[in-house]
Amino acid sequence: MAGNMFQISNQINLEAARVGFHAAFMQQLEAMGDDPINALYAEVPSTGSLEEWDWLGDLPGFEEWKGDRKLGDVSAFKMQIANRDWSNGLRVHQNNFKDDRLGLFPIRVQGLAQKAKRHRSDLMVRMMLNGFAGNVFPDTGNGLAYDGAFLFSASHASDGGPPQSNYLGALPLTFASLEAAETRLKSMNTADGKDPLELGGTHLIVGPALEFVAKRLMGAEIVANAAGTAADTNIHRNQYEVIVSRRIKGAQANHWFLSDLSQPIKPFIFQLREEISTSAIIGNQGGDGDSVPRFQRGEYWFGAEARYNVGAFAWQTIVGSNA
Repeated sequence: MAGNMFQISNQINLEAARVGFHAAFMQQLEAMGDDPINALYAEVPSTGSLEEWDWLGDLPGFEEWKGDRKLGDVSAFKMQIANRDWSNGLRVHQNNFKDDRLGLFPIRVQGLAQKAKRHRSDLMVRMMLNGFAGNVFPDTGNGLAYDGAFLFSASHASDGGPPQSNYLGALPLTFASLEAAETRLKSMNTADGKDPLELGGTHLIVGPALEFVAKRLMGAEIVANAAGTAADTNIHRNQYEVIVSRRIKGAQANHWFLSDLSQPIKPFIFQLREEISTSAIIGNQGGDGDSVPRFQRGEYWFGAEARYNVGAFAWQTIVGSNA
């Protein structure tokens, strides 16, 4: 009788752990909110293992209707994004259940949820940093945009038009380089080079190493003039919203980016196939059966998984410096 009572009690604890794991995980996901840097991507749904996206090209200008109406064509450029499987998890020894020693379990679950939530933005930032040469995070991708050039390149071109550049070189973050970046964005034209794309910087993206430099550039009322001989009004005060990503670090700590995020088209695509969900292997469901991890190691496994990927898209809406 005592053995049966323990089995029933243990089963209740395991089922409670399964339900509690899911509830704590999802609650933490909702509590975290969205990472500000996710404004750099447009989220699109996916229905298969791979999606192919056409670059829609430029839209014709509004002009007097003479003869046939001018229509925008789908460009020859296509971009494929293959969805990838992502997961994490934790293991808990059965003795922790038997001895009722699960005090840190909710904290570990919350940490698991935080890692899962941050992954999509981390993936995008790695792709952005990879866009200068394709060799910083080779497991993320080759760093190329849809036109075959690196995401940040001085030789972007399409439809036989002139080359355009969204690469600033290795410029350090200063007032002068910010003005160069703003000018570069505002100089972006349609593929044929005839019409401006009406872009302008809205967000300055940096890592922790440049956080206070960026905030001083955006917050100071008075600065030194160009010659450095007198005080001058900071005409760029509060011009851009500063986004700080802790993923911009190490050898890339001084990289910075200026982007126009006011447009429907964003620098990146976040392709979602399956949203984050949870699962668990605890065995003894319904009072019968067992699980491999419990049988071999005396463990119960809890985890989360998702399926998605990120792709570089509208290089025209972002300029970057690999200082």
